[in-house]
Amino acid sequence: YTFQTSCTRSGQTVLTNDPKQRPLFTIFNTVGSLLGMGVMQFFAPILAKNFEGGYSSAGFFRTLAPVGIVMSIVLTILAIIGIWEKDQPKYFGIGGEKTEKVKVSEYLQIIKENKPMQRLMVAGAGTKLALSIANNTTVLCMLYGCMMGAYDGLYLPMMVLGYVFSVPFFLLSVRTSQKKGQKASLTKYVSVALVCYVGVFVLLALWGRGDAFHLSLMGENGLSINLYTVLFILFFGIGYGAYYATADMPIPMVADCSDYETYRSGKYIPGIMGTLFSLVDKLVSSLSATVVGIAVTFIGLNTLPTQYDPYTPGMNVVVIVLFCVIPMVAWAATLIAMKGYSLTGEKMKEIQAVNACRRDAVAGGMKLEDAMAKWQTIDQLPAEYKAN
Repeated sequence: YTFQTSCTRSGQTVLTNDPKQRPLFTIFNTVGSLLGMGVMQFFAPILAKNFEGGYSSAGFFRTLAPVGIVMSIVLTILAIIGIWEKDQPKYFGIGGEKTEKVKVSEYLQIIKENKPMQRLMVAGAGTKLALSIANNTTVLCMLYGCMMGAYDGLYLPMMVLGYVFSVPFFLLSVRTSQKKGQKASLTKYVSVALVCYVGVFVLLALWGRGDAFHLSLMGENGLSINLYTVLFILFFGIGYGAYYATADMPIPMVADCSDYETYRSGKYIPGIMGTLFSLVDKLVSSLSATVVGIAVTFIGLNTLPTQYDPYTPGMNVVVIVLFCVIPMVAWAATLIAMKGYSLTGEKMKEIQAVNACRRDAVAGGMKLEDAMAKWQTIDQLPAEYKAN
């Protein structure tokens, strides 16, 4: 996983530096996620019904794990095929020169000097933490099973609902990224998610105050939807759709930070940039399960609740915190971090133009140091580079 995440982050720089193509990664990445994680999420609750104990049974994992392994191998092979053609020195850095190895002690210096990377790591950690906790199986079991009493009837429909709502937001976010840059797209749609989740928060806070304040899709006589459910579908669907469309946007933005580092220092070190971001990604992923585990202990539970467990007093507060409050705080942190993020759409066009001019000059025999000193802003470039 470490190798894969480091490569997928750093590989963005060689796949393309076109500001209109880079945002498309989020769409392709989501298709891959749906083939992998989405299929597993869809298959898991169906499979769990066939084993006593559901998600906590050994038989469930003995059946599900091989499916995940085979799918991961297939998707990894596709990733190798995808990057194969671009894995050549001529696509690396300025002129494909042999870069010096960077010592571990230089990592901190790179983070210190690369301000956009600092802010992106905060934003990436925030968005990943929000998704990891809110989508945690235990949290969804408590929400749809223990609180609403209809896990089997709510989990899959709500999961599909989130994906359906995300489709228009994917198209909108890519369009915004291509026109105004990835920073503008990320902040715009995370803001939409934050506003909508205020509505989700209010609805969950009202839960249990009567039969009307309860999620209901199917009743004994067929379809049974109340106003509470309609509002939840709208707030959750739009909020999750807006957020999910931007969840992987920090990945191609790592490539922007790497190109900025080349522009700033002349060093082509996407591996380091990708590894730093990947480290934060893995720490946050591990932290999410820990947060959920600690949270359930506050209501006196010694084991993680499943969809078959009864409601425990205080569980609604835990669900509100994990499903709403933490994601909302994470999104707020993302917006704050992005406020000072300097790599706007216009700035990235300048960075790519300057890097291209320097690359051609170095390829023509000029020393890197001289190229760095001669061309520092887009105003100093020859006309053909400004046009691009």
